[in-house]
Order: sequence, then C-alpha cells, then structure tokens
Amino acid sequence: MPIGLANIGWKMYMVNASWDIVIVFLIAFFWVETKGKTLEEIDAIFEGHKHSNVPDVELVRTGQEKLDIAAMEQQIEDEVVQMKGKKSE
Repeated sequence: MPIGLANIGWKMYMVNASWDIVIVFLIAFFWVETKGKTLEEIDAIFEGHKHSNVPDVELVRTGQEKLDIAAMEQQIEDEVVQMKGKKSE
C-alpha cells in the first residue's frame, strides 16, 4: 500500500476497493459452508471420502446404524496400554 500510494496516490484506494469486491464475490460463490457438520462430514466434503471408520452421527441418531460400545472401549484401553508402554521406554 505505501508504494502504491506514493506512485498513484488516491487511485490506490480504488485498486484496493476493486480487489476487495472481487474477493467478496469469490467467497460468496466458492466458500464451503461447514456450520452444523461433524468433522467426518467436513472431511468427506474436502477430501471426497471419510478417513475414519466412525459411523455418521445422523445415522446413529436415527437408529439406522448401531455403535459397538464394548469394541470401542476395548480399542481405547488398548491404545492407552500402548501409549503407557511407549512412555516407559
């Protein structure tokens, strides 16, 4: 901005305003709305597929998919044991 102001004076404000208008239109048309989505849904939007095996929250909430709580607890316990083993090494 200082160089532009020194070279073209007040016209630099017009250049800056024009750039701001272009950016506003780009954001309005290409911004991806992520409000209200889970991390898994956002991952699928940006990457094209989910990277986790966690079922979608909406499917669990509506009863279309079930969670195996015992398997999840066992997986957490295994990870804790592995982390403790690495920490003591």
